[in-house]
Amino acid sequence: MIIIFCFNLNAHARVLDDFDDNKVKGWDKFDFGSGNGYLKEENGQLTIGMHQAPKQQFFVAATYSAETFTVEDGNTLEFSVDLVGANQADSFAVLSFIPKEYDVSSLTGYSFAKDVNDLLFAKGLNKYFYDTTEGDWLDREENVRLVLSMTGAGNSVSVTTRILDLDNNGAVLFEDTTIDTVEVEEFSTGDDDPAGSFIGKPGNFVLLVYHNDTNGSLPPSTVTLDNAKVVNYKSGNLDDFDDNKVKGWDKFDFGSGNGYLKEENGQL
Repeated sequence: MIIIFCFNLNAHARVLDDFDDNKVKGWDKFDFGSGNGYLKEENGQLTIGMHQAPKQQFFVAATYSAETFTVEDGNTLEFSVDLVGANQADSFAVLSFIPKEYDVSSLTGYSFAKDVNDLLFAKGLNKYFYDTTEGDWLDREENVRLVLSMTGAGNSVSVTTRILDLDNNGAVLFEDTTIDTVEVEEFSTGDDDPAGSFIGKPGNFVLLVYHNDTNGSLPPSTVTLDNAKVVNYKSGNLDDFDDNKVKGWDKFDFGSGNGYLKEENGQL
């Protein structure tokens, strides 16, 4: 049986926060209880940062706690955020979907991370579907959009990650699609534990700065972000061909009369 999906692109698209009121509202800060992290809205943008250099790998997260979102079978849930800039090469901007049943400290969920030299798609701390260091996005640490698009398909989730160039009409600088199934996936780094996708699990929109200091020498990290957006594409069944009648489809065969459309056994 062939099923064709159509998507309503407008009904469930919205800006979660454009940060234009210069007040941090609806976002919960996480910094491992250290007090070293901060969230600041200024000039219509959100900065996530740390007061002092941690002298180790560290992150500060902003979780939008006002509501949750769920990846459902046949639907696409898409998160995006604009990366205005970062203060240094090893400051990762991270866009995440974190199911509520997991603590943000574990980063268990789907996370798309970018610094100047690396792109990561992770399912948890040090658990990477991929870690790439090649592409047109290299050295672009400002005025790009991070996109995390999650489509439910049965018990699996198809995750498309993109980098868009905001200085060039949203041109695609990077795109990858990865499928997270019920099976144990092969990772480039780490193990798929817990195995299985996060379909049907309510979760949060999360933004982070990840301080990738491997030798204790870096100053504090910050990233500046704008336009946190959510789109929920509701899919519909255009035609499952189960009535065995060709309805609503126009045939074209160059006027030759040589083409035909036939529905039979629930198929076209």
